[in-house]
Formats: sequence, C-alpha cells, structure tokens
Amino acid sequence: MNKNTEDKNLAFVTKFYRSRRLDCNEAMKRVMMNGERLALSERDETKWRKNVKRSTLIRIAASILLLISIGTSIYLANKDDTVVISAADTARIVTMPDNSRIALRPHSELSYESSDPRTLRLKGDAYFEVARDEKHPFTVNNGVSTVRVLGTRFQITQNGRATTVYVSQGKVSFSANATRDSIILSRNQKAEIRPGNASPLLIPTGSPNQTAWATGTLVFKNAGIDEVVADLSLCFNKKFVAPKTSKRITAEFKTDNLQEILNIIKETIGAEIHCVEQ
Repeated sequence: MNKNTEDKNLAFVTKFYRSRRLDCNEAMKRVMMNGERLALSERDETKWRKNVKRSTLIRIAASILLLISIGTSIYLANKDDTVVISAADTARIVTMPDNSRIALRPHSELSYESSDPRTLRLKGDAYFEVARDEKHPFTVNNGVSTVRVLGTRFQITQNGRATTVYVSQGKVSFSANATRDSIILSRNQKAEIRPGNASPLLIPTGSPNQTAWATGTLVFKNAGIDEVVADLSLCFNKKFVAPKTSKRITAEFKTDNLQEILNIIKETIGAEIHCVEQ
C-alpha cells in the first residue's frame, strides 16, 4: 500500500472515530449518500443522452425536409409545362413565341413544351408561316410523319391515316416516322404518306387556293365554275353546288365575307352558287 492510500485511510478513520470507536452508521450513511448521488448523476446523464439523441434526430429530419424542399423547388423550376392550343368550330390563328404564325383548322389541336416552342405535335390540319431561325429548326410531328424546316410556309392535312404536306414557300423535309424515309419539297410541291406505304410520295399539287382558309385570300385566274365551287368548299369547309356554265372568272376575294363572294360571282358569270347543308 502506497503512502497516499495510507493517508486517505487514516483520514477516514480519524474523521469517523469517536470515543474509541469507529462510527459505522455515519460511514454507511455517507456511503449511501454517495451512491444516491452517483445514481442520480447516471440518470441525469442518461436523460441528457436521450435529449441529445432526440435533438440530433430532429436536426437530421429537418435537414432531410430541407433537401426535399430544395429538390422539389428545383424540379418544379426546371419542369416543362405542356402548352395545348385547339380550335373549336372555327379556324384559329396563333402567334408563337418565336413569331411564327399558325392557323389551325376547326377541331384541330397543337401542343408543345414551353421550353421548346419550335418542336410541335399536331392533331388535324394546320398552316404554318415559320419564322426563320437556322440555329433552331422547326419540326411538326403528327404521329405518322415529321416535317422539319428552318423558315418557310407549308400546310399539313390529315385524311384518315393519310398525311399530306403542301409547300407554298421555301423548302421542307417531309419524313415518315415508321421508316425515316424522307423527301425534300419545294414551293408548290405536294407529297403524301398513305396507309400501307410508309414512304412519302409526290402527288399533283392541286389548287393554289388550298391554303385560302388560312391566308384569308381566294385567287381565281380564268377559273371555271367547277374549280370555283371546289375551292369555296375547301376554304369554308362547306359543300357548294352551282349550275353548269361555260363562263370563267378571274378575281381575288377576301374570305371574311362569304355572301359577298357569292354575290360577286353571280353578277360576274351569272351563276348562283348555293351552300348545301352537310
């Protein structure tokens, strides 16, 4: 036993020895008190550890919620909104963010992502006047075909499962989605993709008035009555009939007043054109 231990034992005996005897009761009392203090200290430490653990879990949960909130904000900020434009019972003219102009036939629909207004999806018929942008090609996909241009004027029509593209100005690339076969169309050219033939084929151009419904102008150059009736039907999406006549007409009309057009034709060639309810 070293000297320090002996000194402590001597101090203990001296403190509790009274009248030639060791006060065991007092010593035991002190030992029990020290034990209670130790137990209390251990309970406090346990409680403190629990509080620290709870506090740590709360901070971790708060950090996770903060990260989720930040992630959600970033996702929503970068998420594209789908823009849908539709025409009801009448044609609708739309000016796009890039200043391209689009005319939708009645009951047609156009959609695109807000971050890319030059990549479009089409259901139905539409006429496009595309603002030129060589760095950002303009594409239209109708499920069957894709038209790709830089800046031009063209029309897409759908008849059942067939898709037709007519170019009134510039050039377009017309391709079949199924085979990727494509054709380059120039001004006054027309091509079609038909069911059972996935490659686009050149077809007769047809009347120059096939886009009149969108441009707002009908032009007749020495046109016979059958041509006039056909173009009116195509332009106004109605069925017209007229009596046979050998007279022809050369004229230009704005399409905003159908009755005025019919009156002028009657006065010019003497043929009264009637609209037949469909």
